[in-house]
Amino acid sequence: MTTLLLYDDSVRSPEMRHEIGLAVGDPIVFLDHGGRRIVVGSILERGGFEQREDVVDEFWTYDELGYEDLIKDPAFPLHHIGPELVLRAVRKAGIDAATVPPTFRLNVADYLREAGVSLDVDAEAWQVRRRHKAPWELEGVERAQRAAETAMLTAARMLREADATS
Repeated sequence: MTTLLLYDDSVRSPEMRHEIGLAVGDPIVFLDHGGRRIVVGSILERGGFEQREDVVDEFWTYDELGYEDLIKDPAFPLHHIGPELVLRAVRKAGIDAATVPPTFRLNVADYLREAGVSLDVDAEAWQVRRRHKAPWELEGVERAQRAAETAMLTAARMLREADATS
């Protein structure tokens, strides 16, 4: 069973954008483990994801993983907070190995590997996954196609109605 792992925002990452279909500007965790899709993010994102059963099976908040304690601990380096939250999400899900895209953040990859999590960087797996369109992506393609057809019909009508002598 392959576990897929992302940690990024959906603005920068095409993989994340494909998986969640929502505009999220802050980094979130996406796990697909055994057919169970888990998203971990800010409590501010909970409402958006709870309404999207087509995207996520479970939503965990960073607070549930101890974010506040990490922030309050002066001995914990601030630049390790994101990687530590990813590690805690991976451990909570019972994962010890995952497939990540080549764009996976190097500092997070190093942090996970140091903690014993095996990562397989596999561009092909993510490309294949992105080729399979999600329902919201198909709706967007269909809307674009209808708009293009309407524009072509309008242009054809305008050409037919145009004065050929001008």
